[in-house]
Amino acid sequence: MVYKIFLTVFVSLTLFADVHLNSSLSNFNLGNDQLSISINSNGKLRKVLSHGESLNQYNKLGPLFSVTLLENVYGLKDGKRRTVELKHASYNQGEITVAPAKGELPSFTFKTIDKGDYFILKLISMKNLENENATVLTMRKLAHTSWMPLDSVTKKSSRFKDDPKFFGVLQRSDDLPLGSISMWASKEGLEEDEVLYKVWANEDMPHPNVDGEWTVERAKQWIADYIELVCKKHTSEMIIGPRKPEDLKEISQVANKFGISKLYMHLNSWGGRYWANDRDNLEVNHDIFPDGRKDMEAFGQLLKNKDMQLTLRSISYALGGKHPEYLGETPHAQLATWWKGKLATDISSQATEIIVTETNEQRTEFDTNYRWDNIFNRKCIQIGNELITFKSFVDNGDKTWTLKGCKRGFGNSVATNHKVDSPARGLYRIYGIAFAPDPDSKLMKEMAKNFGEFHNDINAGIVNFDALEVHEMMYNYGDTKFMGEVYKHIKTPMHGSTSGPGLTWGFIEGMFNSVKMAEDPWRATRPKGIPYAVDMKLGLHQSHWSASSPYAYVWAIPANAAAGRQLAVSAQAGFHDVTTEIINQHGLIDFYAKVFKQWSKYGSQLPAHIRERIFNSWYKNPWEARYSLIDELFRFEGEGEALSVVPFRMMKGKNDRGWTYHQEHGTVYPYQYLRPGQSMKVENPYDQQNPEFIIRVMSDFKRNIDVVNALSKTESAEDKKFNDMLDKFQGASGVVIEEKKVDNDKNTKINYRIMPNPNEKNPQKKIRVKGSVTFTQESNGVRITCANNSDVQLNQVNSKNDTLSWYPVNSNIDQAGGLGLVVHGDGSGSTLVVRTKGDGSRDYIVHLDFKGKRYIEIPSPQVSWVDARWPFLNAYKRWRSNKITGIGIGFNNVKSKTSVLIEDLRFLPEKESVLKDPVIQIGEGEMTIVGEVKSGHYLWYMGGDSVGVYDLNWNKLKELPIRNNSCQASDGDNEIKIINNNEGNNPWLEVQFFVKDKAMLINDKLSQVK
Repeated sequence: MVYKIFLTVFVSLTLFADVHLNSSLSNFNLGNDQLSISINSNGKLRKVLSHGESLNQYNKLGPLFSVTLLENVYGLKDGKRRTVELKHASYNQGEITVAPAKGELPSFTFKTIDKGDYFILKLISMKNLENENATVLTMRKLAHTSWMPLDSVTKKSSRFKDDPKFFGVLQRSDDLPLGSISMWASKEGLEEDEVLYKVWANEDMPHPNVDGEWTVERAKQWIADYIELVCKKHTSEMIIGPRKPEDLKEISQVANKFGISKLYMHLNSWGGRYWANDRDNLEVNHDIFPDGRKDMEAFGQLLKNKDMQLTLRSISYALGGKHPEYLGETPHAQLATWWKGKLATDISSQATEIIVTETNEQRTEFDTNYRWDNIFNRKCIQIGNELITFKSFVDNGDKTWTLKGCKRGFGNSVATNHKVDSPARGLYRIYGIAFAPDPDSKLMKEMAKNFGEFHNDINAGIVNFDALEVHEMMYNYGDTKFMGEVYKHIKTPMHGSTSGPGLTWGFIEGMFNSVKMAEDPWRATRPKGIPYAVDMKLGLHQSHWSASSPYAYVWAIPANAAAGRQLAVSAQAGFHDVTTEIINQHGLIDFYAKVFKQWSKYGSQLPAHIRERIFNSWYKNPWEARYSLIDELFRFEGEGEALSVVPFRMMKGKNDRGWTYHQEHGTVYPYQYLRPGQSMKVENPYDQQNPEFIIRVMSDFKRNIDVVNALSKTESAEDKKFNDMLDKFQGASGVVIEEKKVDNDKNTKINYRIMPNPNEKNPQKKIRVKGSVTFTQESNGVRITCANNSDVQLNQVNSKNDTLSWYPVNSNIDQAGGLGLVVHGDGSGSTLVVRTKGDGSRDYIVHLDFKGKRYIEIPSPQVSWVDARWPFLNAYKRWRSNKITGIGIGFNNVKSKTSVLIEDLRFLPEKESVLKDPVIQIGEGEMTIVGEVKSGHYLWYMGGDSVGVYDLNWNKLKELPIRNNSCQASDGDNEIKIINNNEGNNPWLEVQFFVKDKAMLINDKLSQVK
């Protein structure tokens, strides 16, 4: 049996035994006078004392320590894992040893060092079983205590519920510690900071690259500088998307209008790519910075001179397959590996199946079940200087493995012949894209140094660690270690960020309560649920997404401004970067700038009663806990001493969604959709008033009503009533579209009719049926039935995926985004879903709360977004073109069974229409807008005797006069109708009617943020 034992001798120990003569258990105490932890010889917590007073009872917690063990294997498959509680503790000469049972292995021995305000718990030795090795030792996080890791192999993360994780037990080399932590009794506010300062200054933790000695006083000065620079001075950000050098100046000038202090660039902007393949990750985009890094450094200095900062998103220094230095002719020897062995036979340069032999050089530590195997890709090996990718492997049972589907000469390497016993090693390639350094190598430190110095040179305000899993792999401390090494080279305060948990090894500024208070001054008093995102989303009109409206800011900005949080401006689409196209083509840029500056200036200083009302404006989103819903909105009105905050809201109906947001999408606006002559019922919760409104005049559609009518062989009295209504309401155009084939931009034929065909014989075109759904051809259409035999309501569409039956189509909704269907409802209360598939997804939904035959017309793929009964889904976030290659059909909200007959289903080509002298009727009153408004234009009315007409990007075109304005929305329910005085024109309308409450005057003596 072979053991590795690490021993260290300490002075100033506080660890002692307390043996109770009348008990079979001994109590062992570790800690100091500030914090003492008592455990029994069965490994369980007995009590925790702070200054001699008991913090809590921990009898139900069980053993304090547990360990995950992995069998020793050396092949391409991972071994079996098991987690064992360490239920035995023993004391000997100032050391406590924990093990599964008395005399059993593995065992782990600790010592403590008293540091006054805290103590150090250090793992000084361990013994493994002969056939297993420890991969992580876990200590339970104790309530009312605080702790920090004191080395790079011990990890603190909310992902692990803040339990101390000792990954040093992997024992990858004799140079690595086993692990140690500092612990103390938790304190309030700035008292907690005082302890953290001492730990940071006195222990071997990463600290920034400052002149002179790193002391408690120097640490305090660093935090003070961080608060001033990061939390107070640079508190607003714009994500920018320059495309050429000249854009930098233009965008910077516009950012200055907004009062923006940070300009943020995505990798696609400053680097001209996301993952680098044939160049270094720190190489810059020459289309924007012609002289490379020199130009980027100059731009960073220019911003600094203007009291602004350059911030950016960056990959955590992954290495592309053709990296010129680290993966050149000879791949670097210190790349991260997941396996080491040798070649079992000679191979030629053409071989696509390769047999390798395992050796005992490197234990197989990877875990197939940890996160996703495709992230930590294990499909690349190196033999000699050649890199080879493969698709699969086969265990031959004799410690050899056959690699199948080999692709030779990957990256910069060249396929060549290799001899038997040639060394082979498996290389990690994150997401099958990029390589990484071994976390314990000099290469990792070299790359971390380059990364840190790059941010120094460009005067960056942020160090972003996107895709930090690059350094994690099977060694869970790799990401932590890389961050700490980068931090050692940072010279000025910069915010460290990652999309995962907060940083705790380097960039620990965010752990100080003084920083938390400066970043979010109302943190302790504001209610939970404040809008999660802090950015105003701007964007131009697209066929699948309207331009940002005058109220693009209302969801994210007021509440976060009132809370004193940092605010941002970004774009709706793509990488969310504001471009010169948005700046030059959107008509409301100056309006947005004024609004943003107002909220940035006054938000955190608003009187308490105004802040409280803003903080009470949101409510729980039943579909997405992260993003609240808001009905009551807020805006500034007036100037100078008359400046006020005015609550207002869109008048909503029963099933209308509130304002919300979605990750990587932006604001989700509420609207209503109706056609002239239709009415809608909405509520005004305020006093009676003349409402404001925004109306988008959409297109009308070409409809083949003759074909729809002819689908019924004989016209019953019910059919006649339906068809008469249809003819009158829809204003049939008489244009036949079913047989009309339309050429798309690739000169291939598309068809707007998208009916499923249960009798299709071609396997490529058949319906792919999923779940308990059946499709049956009937004489006048297709019947779709879904049975649910469980007690749980069936939903074929959910937040992550769908189980809809689908079939291929060849269609396109460019200028044909409406959907028309003739459907027989069953009154089941289920929801019929028609989902487009292609370069993005949208859902057309029909609530089956009716019985009998109806013609349903849905004017836009975005209509489902405004329905409170339907979630906004991740599937809507990406849309690359209007080409439709498949249709999914199914149901949600199925209790037991639902069955519908669909007679017709088709996309509806648009036709231009005109709203002429429209009359807005609200209750008993009305107003007439004198003039014409064509499809593709907005009306924005904010009171007075005229209404503004705008194009789809909110450029103002003209004013139209208003006549006979007697509109009054009474408090409570109201009926709204719009009349079009233009026979033969019935465009769909996207509408928002707004009412407001009494203005709340801002006193000249604003409350100050303490």
